[in-house]
Amino acid sequence: MISEHDIEERRRAALRALRAALAAKARRSGRSDLATVWEDDPLRRTLPRAVVAPLIAYGEGRSKAEGPEAARYRRLVLMLCLAYETGLRRSELVRATTADLARDEGGRGWLTVRGKGGKWREVPLSEDLWAQ
Repeated sequence: MISEHDIEERRRAALRALRAALAAKARRSGRSDLATVWEDDPLRRTLPRAVVAPLIAYGEGRSKAEGPEAARYRRLVLMLCLAYETGLRRSELVRATTADLARDEGGRGWLTVRGKGGKWREVPLSEDLWAQ
């Protein structure tokens, strides 16, 4: 499993890469404020919590019913939460199975996925997500 030090290093590397990409885009557009470049990025596809939360609440309400519909909604809620909290790509999300889940010696939950270029990566899971 990945150590806490490795997780922190990966996080820092990702933030450095994001900052470098935003700085390059700011230079190309003639702006100096990285925040405005980030906010104006048309490729930024993260749904705001205000959009995702009602979807999850609706699914959770429907999953409390009985029968096969409830199972479908429980699965839908799990997939929405997994996608939102981990940032998985669609292909990674649909290929994920329970066999890909693991806990490390510290008790932290991980999902191993095969991503772009066939590369394997481990995605940390929150305790709330693991409980689902």
